[in-house]
Amino acid sequence: MRQAEGFGGYLVSVNLGPKPSTVSFDAQAPVGGTLPLPSSGKVVATTGNFVGAGRSDAFKLGTTVEMSGVYLEPGEGIILSWLPEALVA
Repeated sequence: MRQAEGFGGYLVSVNLGPKPSTVSFDAQAPVGGTLPLPSSGKVVATTGNFVGAGRSDAFKLGTTVEMSGVYLEPGEGIILSWLPEALVA
């Protein structure tokens, strides 16, 4: 996750493992700190290899994706972005 004060943020997620994975980014935080993330982000890039019923549509460029429960198959990846005012503390 990257974001500078006053600028939009980006989150890159790629499943490099051998099995499908679901991650709730809104529940992740470094030990002893907080990780301010919005509840959703807009898809700005993908690996383009989504296969299956509705998977390509779910991660189409410009689509809004919830930060909770992001499901990726092995080799799949997305980059999400958000505006600075979308952050929740």
